[in-house]
Amino acid sequence: PAVNQMPFSVGHGNDTVVADDAAFGTVVQAYSPLGTGSLVRDELCTSIGQRYGKSAVQVALKWIIQKCVSIATQSTNLQHLKDDLDIFDFNLSDQEMAQLNAHSGLTFVV
Repeated sequence: PAVNQMPFSVGHGNDTVVADDAAFGTVVQAYSPLGTGSLVRDELCTSIGQRYGKSAVQVALKWIIQKCVSIATQSTNLQHLKDDLDIFDFNLSDQEMAQLNAHSGLTFVV
């Protein structure tokens, strides 16, 4: 199998790269799935996460999974790695996916 490893995160929802790559049997793998950290405190991801008892990070990662994209995460913090895996007990709604697809002006909670 072929993999196209590339930056892919919330805000790239209108890209055609996933479908384009799939047409050639290639899977997209997201590196920098948190937008180099900019999604950690994103207001929209935080707001959606509150509905599910999840963090902004977990929402951003779930969005990627629901786009049928694999994820490459990294951390030296064991708890962060465990939290990254705690995304399989909820699903984002079609409306939430659409909001995250179109999300380009990342805003932050302080």
